[in-house]
Amino acid sequence: MYEIGFILFIGTISGIVGLFLGMMVEKSTAGFFLGAFLGPIGWIIVFLLPREEDTKRPPPSSLTTPQQPPTRDLSADSYKIWLGKKYSISKNELFEKYECRGKLFDTLDEALIFADGLEHHRLSDEKRQEVAAQAGELKQIRDLGPEGDMPPFAKAFLIFLFVGSVVAVLVLT
Repeated sequence: MYEIGFILFIGTISGIVGLFLGMMVEKSTAGFFLGAFLGPIGWIIVFLLPREEDTKRPPPSSLTTPQQPPTRDLSADSYKIWLGKKYSISKNELFEKYECRGKLFDTLDEALIFADGLEHHRLSDEKRQEVAAQAGELKQIRDLGPEGDMPPFAKAFLIFLFVGSVVAVLVLT
């Protein structure tokens, strides 16, 4: 009825269409294989696969909202209270001093200044990490080719299928 070369050729063409459709939803490898083996039904299935950004999104919780820190100003009472809670500043009754992160201070102001310094370093580190993450994303976008994040074995398999189907069509016709 149908020759094997014709079936391979149609499967490869259908797989390539699935590959391009899969690239639209960041599922290029799955798109190729579903298209190659299931044809147009596989193309539809590709669009029904879960997307990665859906799994990365945290579940919404209206009960717990992170409290934003007040403006970093040691003369403001709200900032002092926030620092005291965040860095667990407490009065050590044994030594009659204030304790913050395993260190003792003679006055509460010294402990607050120490906690403020920790907060300053934390904010600086966050900014550095944010800049590094943005640079990494830009590099990743720059390095991506038209095939996206397709693994090398999948590329080799696609090339093998394409060349094999072309050779089969040429030999069997």
